[in-house]
Amino acid sequence: MIGRAVSADIERDAKPPALERGRILVLVPYYRPGFKGGGPIASLEALIGQLSEEFSWVLATADRDYGDKKRYPNIPGDGRLAKKGLTILYIRPHLGRLIRLAGLLRRGDYDLLYINDMFSPQWGVWPLVVHRLGWSKGRPVLVAPRNQFSPGALGIKRLKKRIFLWAARLIGLWKCVSWHATSEEEFAEIRDCVGDGAAVWVAPVFPSRHVLAGARMSSPPNDGPLRVAFFSRISPKKNLDVALSVLAGVPFAVRFDIVGPVDDEAYWERIKARIARLPRHITATHLGPVEPSHVQDLFGSYHAMLLPTRGENFGHVILEALAAGCPPIISDRTPWKDLMERGCGWVVPLDDKDGFRKALTELNAMGPEDREQMRSAARQYARSYIANPETKEMNRKMFHEAMGSSKTHAAGR
Repeated sequence: MIGRAVSADIERDAKPPALERGRILVLVPYYRPGFKGGGPIASLEALIGQLSEEFSWVLATADRDYGDKKRYPNIPGDGRLAKKGLTILYIRPHLGRLIRLAGLLRRGDYDLLYINDMFSPQWGVWPLVVHRLGWSKGRPVLVAPRNQFSPGALGIKRLKKRIFLWAARLIGLWKCVSWHATSEEEFAEIRDCVGDGAAVWVAPVFPSRHVLAGARMSSPPNDGPLRVAFFSRISPKKNLDVALSVLAGVPFAVRFDIVGPVDDEAYWERIKARIARLPRHITATHLGPVEPSHVQDLFGSYHAMLLPTRGENFGHVILEALAAGCPPIISDRTPWKDLMERGCGWVVPLDDKDGFRKALTELNAMGPEDREQMRSAARQYARSYIANPETKEMNRKMFHEAMGSSKTHAAGR
């Protein structure tokens, strides 16, 4: 019965012969018009936009946003949406999704499979099982773990992930699989988990060029309390509880806004309890998720962004803050290590709560001119980062070489 369902699905997904350009099949749990899935959505959107003329892209994803029960509106009945250089397949959940994904892989109408969530049962594990069983016609596979192998990420649900990593190595789930690291640090993390012989390419994340286009030159008022924001999903990895603990220890007034969807309900209940215990001079408000088109305007209304994250492989929200002139106060577990040298933010060791409080205290003591100078430095840093031409070349080289890596797996650093 399942075999017949797969065959029917292959016929439904039949496409014209592949173009001369390399065809890349992308698997990701969430994509546009969704935004609650966080950084991977922005990363892929920027990547595909930059390389749309270099490769032919087919992207399979969920037919609804993170946490939503209803499908996206205005999606065609067959779930297929064609854009310039990109075909998106919006796939319904449950057993039908597994069958559909198996059909896509078995047809083999692509030159490279690009997986963007290592631990997702449907979008990461299942496609790798299909590949390991030889049902994907030997097509090369490139996996972007997107910081899932970092110590901070592995520390969440630690036992479950350790068992998975052990089982994956035991059954050879990653045999003939290449890896996409976005930094030298992530390169080392992947090698530690997968093995020294793993084929790993290092190619930075593309910044979203629309960020600067949408940036406003507004500034928050300098009278009244310090205005600080937390922009991220509410999950243990992002350390909102640590941010609240930091704020509870500062002696001056702070207005703290929490912007982002709830990712972990049990964690959110603990957060609400912490908010209730904050001193009176600290006010914390949950604004919920915000549409991407409104993020830049909202950033312009804050003096700083506080994000003591356990780890980011890029941190699009950090770049968005910089582009809007909002100095980030972040942990040392992101690629943005040089904010202090650039005069546009603070980088604090993850476990140093006093260091975060010191950064907030310095910002609170600044006069209007010093604050505006820091905001200008942040905007300039964002511009120079986005203008870097090496990112595109490193990514295009990675995809070209990964397409030819089904038989030869030498590390592509």
